Amino acid sequence: KWALLERYFPKARERRPVPAPPPADQVRADRFVGQYAPLPSCWSCQPVRVSSLIPVTANPDGTLNFASGRWIAVDSLRFVRENGSGYIVFRPDSSGAIENLFAGAFWGWQKIPDE
Repeated sequence: KWALLERYFPKARERRPVPAPPPADQVRADRFVGQYAPLPSCWSCQPVRVSSLIPVTANPDGTLNFASGRWIAVDSLRFVRENGSGYIVFRPDSSGAIENLFAGAFWGWQKIPDE
């Protein structure tokens, strides 16, 4: 099986380049911090029904913690996992506040507003 995967999907094992973390004051990691709910949650239910929340926390060096990994800024809204195994991307709303987080092909979360 493995030979088949390596033959037809050789790039799946490649790691993305991991840059050195930029200076923490350039990343503004605090804007990404919060609790995120899966997009398939029931947003029209009263009360809103969310299956689980996943936290995003910031480190003093400007990197983020998410899904048991440390993430390094590549640009203003995109981060690469410290081992190069994937990206996460944030989407702001029209005012610039972070609204969504996306990881991989279809994984998406909505940021829960601070109370």
